[in-house]
Amino acid sequence: MKIENRNLLLMGLPALLFLAAGILLFQFGDSLFAAAQSSMPEAPGGDVGDVEGYAFLLGFLGSGFGQLAALAIQILAFLLAVYGGLLTFWAVLVRAIYRVTSGRILAYRILVGFDLLFLLLPVPSLLLSFLRSLFALSPHFLPLAVAALLSLISALVIRNTYTSRIAPALPEAAAGQREGIG
Repeated sequence: MKIENRNLLLMGLPALLFLAAGILLFQFGDSLFAAAQSSMPEAPGGDVGDVEGYAFLLGFLGSGFGQLAALAIQILAFLLAVYGGLLTFWAVLVRAIYRVTSGRILAYRILVGFDLLFLLLPVPSLLLSFLRSLFALSPHFLPLAVAALLSLISALVIRNTYTSRIAPALPEAAAGQREGIG
């Protein structure tokens, strides 16, 4: 497999996973919103006592807080889906720019650097989340695993992009002179 296609897979798969996670989380928030709406209490009719009135108010507040939580989840899901979508678009754009000429390779390397910067944006937050859970004596290893995976992917892409694995094509005459032919 060509190095530039391997880089596209290495940068595109996490981006697609972020996009899919955002879409699934948005659907979860939608179902949570529907559940919170269905738990809205009916307004009591007739002569209402103190107990029934307070029960109605507590049910109303509970439903409202559930809808607020669903809205927060949907906003987070939307941001995650936009992040994944932009990373996917950028990875495809970077691959489309690649050609084996010196100017195009320089542009490719610069754009890959920006893609890696945006791919690694959540890593400090994930590590901080893991450390907070560790200090609370209830370690959650998912943020650490995601941070490690993103760091490993970035290291592989850096190795593929900024070493001699991707080099501009030399004209045949220059290549022949380098090998001592001619």
